[in-house]
Amino acid sequence: MPTGTYEGTVFALQETPVVGTLPNAAVGGGLVYCSTDRATALTADGLTLGSTFKVGKLPKGAVVLYSIVWPIATATFDAPDATTGATTGTLGISGDTDLFGDVTTLASTTPQVVIPKPDGTTVVNTLAPLTAAADVLFTSAAVDWTTAEGMAVMVFYTVAGKAIAS
Repeated sequence: MPTGTYEGTVFALQETPVVGTLPNAAVGGGLVYCSTDRATALTADGLTLGSTFKVGKLPKGAVVLYSIVWPIATATFDAPDATTGATTGTLGISGDTDLFGDVTTLASTTPQVVIPKPDGTTVVNTLAPLTAAADVLFTSAAVDWTTAEGMAVMVFYTVAGKAIAS
């Protein structure tokens, strides 16, 4: 099979710009925002598997590029600190709890880059903006967390229609 040259969806629109077909400013160049938050289990019993943490808010039109997640413990002042169990989870929004991707384990101090994985439930592809403002949710899975364990989350996103002012 011969090799070829192919164009990405946004590149193709930028290559031959025509009024009405210009790419969304959020994905064709523009401002990148970062939402940063942390959440920990603060009770003596910790938090059970399947608990939901609200770890950010996104505006209508947001296009999530990627997230970075790492485990923390309040005793180490939020520096990366592995959880006692191999907690996993998902990042998403109400109605699509894994829209922003899967967190494979918080039992390692290594931060994880989490990539969106739209499946058509609320967003059809990685370039599609949110149609309404939404809370970013982390839903824990695999094991329970103990007191003071948790995670820090950074969500990097752009906003449809926002571009760099000239």
